[in-house]
Amino acid sequence: MKLPEIGDIITASEALELCRYFGLDYLVERIEHDSESYKNWKFDGCSGLPDEVMGLFTGCNWEDITYKCCLPHDLCYGYGEQGNEIERKRVDLKFFSNLVTKADMSEWCASAFHAAVRIGGAEKFGLTFSWGFAHKQNINNKPEALIAGADKALYKAKEMGRNQAHFISYQSEG
Repeated sequence: MKLPEIGDIITASEALELCRYFGLDYLVERIEHDSESYKNWKFDGCSGLPDEVMGLFTGCNWEDITYKCCLPHDLCYGYGEQGNEIERKRVDLKFFSNLVTKADMSEWCASAFHAAVRIGGAEKFGLTFSWGFAHKQNINNKPEALIAGADKALYKAKEMGRNQAHFISYQSEG
């Protein structure tokens, strides 16, 4: 099955196929019963943070996080029963489990992501995030040089617009 790209609009019929793909049978029944009541939605990957950055922070493959963990979690939230706290908690625990077992994320890191689901992201706070990263190629680089590189990368990300990340890899003299 072709999985959606970040930014794709997901219709109820596409969500139905995705739920079948992920084995979310209770959602398949729910969507089949009343597909007209669901609105289209935009797949944003892992909200509030560029997905590639998630991979960088966690040391995991970002595509595993996005497509094996975040997408099924988004489907469960989008087509879950509103106000059902037991279902929500079950879905959040499954998200945690998927991060550990399907994305090979450490439990402590998965715990942070699990907690973040409850706090919210850009949607909850109305904030945008820009990220700048510097990678030193020369082990003799001074910390000040690395910080200056990260600062340049951050300003470049901000120039690129909202919710952007920029990576810079450089060699400088020790």
